[in-house]
Amino acid sequence: MKIGICLPTETEAMAGGTASGTDVLRLARLAEDAGFDSVWIVDHFCYSAAAEMEALGATAPPDLAGKIYGAWECLTVCAALARETQRMEIGTLVINTGYRNPALLARISETIDELSAGRFTLGVGAGDFLTEHDAFGYPWERRVSRFEEALQIIRPMLAGENVTFDGEFYETRDALNLPRGPRPDGLPLLIGVLGRGPRMKRLVAQYADQWNCWLASGDSHASAYIKIRD
Repeated sequence: MKIGICLPTETEAMAGGTASGTDVLRLARLAEDAGFDSVWIVDHFCYSAAAEMEALGATAPPDLAGKIYGAWECLTVCAALARETQRMEIGTLVINTGYRNPALLARISETIDELSAGRFTLGVGAGDFLTEHDAFGYPWERRVSRFEEALQIIRPMLAGENVTFDGEFYETRDALNLPRGPRPDGLPLLIGVLGRGPRMKRLVAQYADQWNCWLASGDSHASAYIKIRD
């Protein structure tokens, strides 16, 4: 068994306060010294926690009214962690592929894997916060379709393939991950699934090396994915 920790990069996530960049790096060093196997970074910009809770059918507590939360940019933090730590694995939990060009995301990930000497895991997802999409001008509709196209670019690029793709949302022409990082077969790809739809299950089974099962229940257990993969 391996044990990881999600570092507090969001506002008010460190004992009610907001961790500075120096705090985040210090906590990573402490986690490594304490024997943790990995550290993970969330990917958020700014969002209304109350609005997101209500969108999920929950009642937001009164103290959340009007509050906006944010986070340090995750890939920048991961690059810093690559040089600040020596042993632990580093990963994103998870990056919204709709916020970044997928070919560029594969390129950035390869660079972080190089800087960390092969310790980076790219965790990706389709996105889940409407207020964040609206605030930063990213389209909310058809997120899973965009995500599927992104995977068709990211997965082969991580494996070192020359990728030409002509989709509805993304295009590449002979896109390559050069120079290559330390792992000839590419760094691992993790997919996070918040919902339980069959389409996301299929994408996990088809593209993922690892699966983040946060909030998984009912038919979202591992055996359901094995059936789809087989």
